[in-house]
Amino acid sequence: MPGHPPRTSRAATAPSTPPAIPPPPRAFIAALAVHAVEVLEGSRPFTQLRGRLSTAAAEQLLFQRQLRAERRAVHRDRRRIVPHPGSVFTSEPRPGAIEASVTVYVGRRAIGVAMRLELTHGRWRAEVLGVM
Repeated sequence: MPGHPPRTSRAATAPSTPPAIPPPPRAFIAALAVHAVEVLEGSRPFTQLRGRLSTAAAEQLLFQRQLRAERRAVHRDRRRIVPHPGSVFTSEPRPGAIEASVTVYVGRRAIGVAMRLELTHGRWRAEVLGVM
């Protein structure tokens, strides 16, 4: 009809919502925690984790590694540790950010690993990583 605007479908005028961001798999989170413990104990090279950590998280991990190396040298501790992942708990405070805690077992000893993962350039990366 003349004088009337052309009809458009509702789908074309509705605002588009961004696709949901899938959270990282629990296996990825558990492996990252185990690898961080291995880096601290000196059984894994730090360079294998470099792409998964922010600069601040990497500096903190290297600082903790240096402290543990000094402690092992003072106590002449030559044991090789073999960590195994335990429970993984996650929460999503906002889209694109995951907070996780992982229990890592070394023999009878339990080590807590806390991290905040953020989606950066399509990849999950630890912005904060703490090993207790």
